[in-house]
Amino acid sequence: MPDIDLRNPRRGFLQRLLAVTGMAAAAPASASAQGGRRGQGDFHFLPKYARAQEYKSLKQSSYDRTGGNADRFQIQPGGVQELFNDSGPGVITHIWFTISAQGMHHLKELVLRMYWDGAAKPSVEVPVGDFFGLNLGEYVIYENEYLACSPGRSLNCYFAMPYRSAARMTVTNEAKTPIGAYY
Repeated sequence: MPDIDLRNPRRGFLQRLLAVTGMAAAAPASASAQGGRRGQGDFHFLPKYARAQEYKSLKQSSYDRTGGNADRFQIQPGGVQELFNDSGPGVITHIWFTISAQGMHHLKELVLRMYWDGAAKPSVEVPVGDFFGLNLGEYVIYENEYLACSPGRSLNCYFAMPYRSAARMTVTNEAKTPIGAYY
């Protein structure tokens, strides 16, 4: 029977599962010495994404602060909406937006700004459409490794954006019409 770490229920479950299926013998005797922590090396044959991680995955999103179903931001002309704010080290790995606006040019009139590590000036300052590869100001369905625009006009970004002490993201409505829903 392999050495089971009962303090970590997920690891203990996987070790028991491997022991029952007979796969525990697949790990070499020196694996635990290579892993650094007790029991960690037993899973060297698993892909990295399937091993226990040393971070916490979090999400921030628009939501109805009253508890209702109005889970969107409404942004008046000239208004600035904070989309993300975090302190401490981290990495932004996915951004998803979808926008309901009256103006035809909202992809150019909404300006995205990103501030890293307490900087007063943004490191990223770009129209939302340009950031997502829609630099002609019109929705075009496409997908690549880092950016996508789906048929439902959802905008996705998968750039890894690390920060050491803080990150903040805002969008400014520079149009003359309000943004009805910014998700």
